[in-house]
Amino acid sequence: MRKLAATLLGMLLMTVLGTVALGQAATGAVNGTVTDTSGAVIPTATVTLVNTDTNVQQKVQTDATGAFIFVNVTPGNYSLHVEAAGFKSWTTSFAVGVSQTVTQSASLAVGAVSQTVQVSSTAQLLEPTTTELGSVIGQRSVHDLPLNGRNFTQLLILTPGASPISTGQGAKLGDQDGTTSAIPNSAFYQPALQ
Repeated sequence: MRKLAATLLGMLLMTVLGTVALGQAATGAVNGTVTDTSGAVIPTATVTLVNTDTNVQQKVQTDATGAFIFVNVTPGNYSLHVEAAGFKSWTTSFAVGVSQTVTQSASLAVGAVSQTVQVSSTAQLLEPTTTELGSVIGQRSVHDLPLNGRNFTQLLILTPGASPISTGQGAKLGDQDGTTSAIPNSAFYQPALQ
């Protein structure tokens, strides 16, 4: 009987902890609005998002306000292709990072669908769709950078706006009440945004 109760309790804990873990996102999103050159929205335009690394495609149509959204987008390099009847098609390329929402609004010119307007742009310096702060440290950096003792927290100092607080300087680690003391000459880092 106790074994059954312990098994049920374990399953309940796994379920609860599993739902808590769902709050961590490893994906991004792409959204935008499709308009014509005069600024009028274009409903029912076909928007195709292509992962250029894997060639996986997703298609949606714009709603009545000309808006579209792709959720749960795997980080990587993408191209976005927009087409609508009576307009030239529109294409652009960009990258999506972890927990990043990329806004790509398209302006279609009147013309045949066989004509394509290629748009080249650079990454935005300001994220207009979210107030979250975040940074993506690439796989190449993680692999190539020397980490003392393979301590992943050292990578936090690569994040713009974060300054390192070495635990060897007497900083406290762990609980908010400071019950865990710092270890002298250790290399753990806590980011402190300025």
